[in-house]
Amino acid sequence: MFFYQFFFLVLALNGLNLSVQAENLSVASAEKEGRLCYSTQEYIEAFEFLRSKKVVSMSHDMALIVADQTSRGCGGAAKRLRETYLLLSKMGVSHVKALEIAIEFSQLTPEVQKNFFELLKHSYLREFLDYNFNKALKIAYEFSKGQKIYHDRARNDFLSLVNFCMDSNKISVPLSACGQVALELVRLSPYYSEGIFKPFQKLYGKLRARENLNLSAKDLLEVTVRVLKYGPRASSNFFEGYNYALSKVGLAYSSHKALEFALRMARRSFKGSFLPVAKPEEEKIAREEKNSKGEN
Repeated sequence: MFFYQFFFLVLALNGLNLSVQAENLSVASAEKEGRLCYSTQEYIEAFEFLRSKKVVSMSHDMALIVADQTSRGCGGAAKRLRETYLLLSKMGVSHVKALEIAIEFSQLTPEVQKNFFELLKHSYLREFLDYNFNKALKIAYEFSKGQKIYHDRARNDFLSLVNFCMDSNKISVPLSACGQVALELVRLSPYYSEGIFKPFQKLYGKLRARENLNLSAKDLLEVTVRVLKYGPRASSNFFEGYNYALSKVGLAYSSHKALEFALRMARRSFKGSFLPVAKPEEEKIAREEKNSKGEN
């Protein structure tokens, strides 16, 4: 049995190496400078951890292979390997699966790992979303790897959205359903300079205050997501369209027809294949100052 585990782990490592190389090629044009790495230190730290009794059934040869792969991960790779493996093992993930995920996270950034830990904790623990472990693990794994930029913004949005979902005074839908919406919304974080939570909270509150909409809490949540996914200008387009459609001097539509019109206008809030990534305000200010000095 151990031979087969070892065999599949080697295959996983080879596949990971190829995927890391491909990723490095794909982002090389976006990175102007590389990073300086203490590769030997990472190797030694990983190897010493792997051959300790904390890692189950770890042979000497396997430890050499995993340590070698970890040394490619640069700053903090061994630490990410150790922390990820220990956390997953403690939560009941099998030795081979925990090691496979830990190796992968050793090659990623500390921000990606931090997102993984936070999403896993808040998806799985009973005081938060209370998903079953396999679902929570899948959510945390896929989301943390899929979020390419502005990791802090996405993490803060997710935590704020989870807290919002848990407050029955603010929203009255099942926690699991609200959690799914939170995960969908947080994917929009890169496209809002202040993150997605504040625009969500503002839009949901305004929709909730509109009695003439006559929508259930679940429908209000659905409309909010449908609007926000079309970018920062969608909310203003939605309400401007809704008000004009309802107005007697405008289109004089019924509330239902006005809602359809407003959603249609919201969908046209950006043009192109993808929403433009929104840089934080401080980055915009710094860039404008730099351009201004360049002009002078």
